[in-house]
Amino acid sequence: MIFCVPKEKAQIVAFAPQNTSIHGKEACRVKLILLGNRYNGFGQLHLIGDDMVWLGPDSFRSCGDSFTSTYNVISMGIMSEPVIIL
Repeated sequence: MIFCVPKEKAQIVAFAPQNTSIHGKEACRVKLILLGNRYNGFGQLHLIGDDMVWLGPDSFRSCGDSFTSTYNVISMGIMSEPVIIL
């Protein structure tokens, strides 16, 4: 979420095209808040493959072609440097 403190309300820019406009003539401070989830800490870290249609207790018991001994984490966070155009 992006805030222009103190005047603007929060704007969510999580989906494409991932940009927003901040209106106003006075200077403001931009505040970025990252929202994520708990997958990389508590998810099925040894499960590979994207053919699972439901993730639940049985998906933690992966074996055979669905198992990897390394950690399978997903990309999360602010993936590029924020760009501010005046």
